[in-house]
Amino acid sequence: MPVQLFYGNEPYCLEYEKKKQRKAENALDIGVFTEWGQEVEQMAGTCPLLGEKPIIFLEIEKLGANEEMLRFFEDTPDSHISIFAETADKNTKLYKWIKKNGLVKECNKLREQDLKKWIAVQCKRKGFQITEDAAAVLIYRTGYYNSNTCNLYTVQNYLYQLGYAYETITKELVEAFIEPTVEEKAFSLGKMLFSKDKRLFMSGKRLLENGESPIAMLSILLRLYRLAYKASLYPEKNEKELEQLLGVKGYQYADARKYSPQVLREGMTTIQKAVGQIKAGYPTKEVYYVTLAQLYMGLC
Repeated sequence: MPVQLFYGNEPYCLEYEKKKQRKAENALDIGVFTEWGQEVEQMAGTCPLLGEKPIIFLEIEKLGANEEMLRFFEDTPDSHISIFAETADKNTKLYKWIKKNGLVKECNKLREQDLKKWIAVQCKRKGFQITEDAAAVLIYRTGYYNSNTCNLYTVQNYLYQLGYAYETITKELVEAFIEPTVEEKAFSLGKMLFSKDKRLFMSGKRLLENGESPIAMLSILLRLYRLAYKASLYPEKNEKELEQLLGVKGYQYADARKYSPQVLREGMTTIQKAVGQIKAGYPTKEVYYVTLAQLYMGLC
């Protein structure tokens, strides 16, 4: 078995690959390590009298440059090592060697179409149903594409809680059961802003009254501005190409693509200045309201 690398931002998919390997190799005794070192090399280099070489799982946060690991793989290409990481540097010699001589598979968040299929399969396995519009709201409300902390385990947890209580999960049930995330609230605020909807100010005021953090809201708005700014630099690319380039769904920046890079850059500067003022002790509410007004006027 050649060296294998599985990496990405979807822990459910990474865990699925581990289970699949255990089953395929019929292996109960697998060496699991969280860093590269002598112990890994010794176990991987073992030449058993009977049977196959030991199987090793190396679970790390990031695969970067590592000369020792590269040298070992070059000397022992059939070392039966599977690497599981959140990220990987594609520019390193190590990554390029594994890609050429072993197997590399990305385990990132599912595309929307695949996610909806996954949700339907989960429901069928557990004996309940979900309507198409309910699945769409579930994806949106959990913040699957907007939040770094949301993954398939999060979606599955909500799904099972609703499914065990109701035979059919409807849009109304999802909306009643799952509170909007701060990301969703900020995204709605951004949509109003980029559409120059004057309800923006009332909505922004209500969010503050409901206890939302001004810095959190402004930080998410800054992220939307950054995405829109990056998208504006590639006017020749279509939506699918931009999604691949930016790594996020197009609806997050679609309303802002009509603005020039300069306008979006100025908005980013305004938000960064506001966050700095709040952290420096300026009156929070005043800075927040003034910033929303400045952003609105900057788009007019």
